[in-house]
Amino acid sequence: MKGKRILLIEDEALFRTAVRIVMTRRGYDVVEAGDGDEGMQCIISSILEENPYSLILLDLIMPKVSGIDVIEYLVEEKIETPVLVITSMLDFDIEFFCSRLKNIAVLQKPFSSKEFFRKLSEMLGTLNESGGRHEQQNI
Repeated sequence: MKGKRILLIEDEALFRTAVRIVMTRRGYDVVEAGDGDEGMQCIISSILEENPYSLILLDLIMPKVSGIDVIEYLVEEKIETPVLVITSMLDFDIEFFCSRLKNIAVLQKPFSSKEFFRKLSEMLGTLNESGGRHEQQNI
C-alpha cells in the first residue's frame, strides 16, 4: 500500500527477507532491522527526521535488545506507532503484557500470508489489502 512505511525488526535473515519481499510486492515501503538495537536506531532516526513509520513489525526474541525492550522504549517515549508482534515464543505472560498496551497485536509464527495481511489491514485501518488472487502460504 503506497505511503505505508513499515519497520521490520527481525533477527532471522531468511524470514525477514521473505516478509520484505511479500510486503514490497504489495506496495509497502519496508525498512529492515536485523536486531532490536538496529531497530531502536531506526525508530530514533524516524523521530528526528519527522518521518514516522506507519507500523512496526517486531520479533520478541532477539540478541542485544529484545522486542520487549523495544516495546518498553515505545511506551516510555509515548510513541504511538502500531506494533505487530510476530513471534514463535508466545506464552501467557507475553500475551498479557501485549494485551495491556495500546496499538499492539500479536501474531504467532508460523502464519499464513492471508492471516498476516488481514492483521496488517486491521492495524493500518485499511479495508482490503488483497489486490487480487491470494495464495494461502505460510510465512
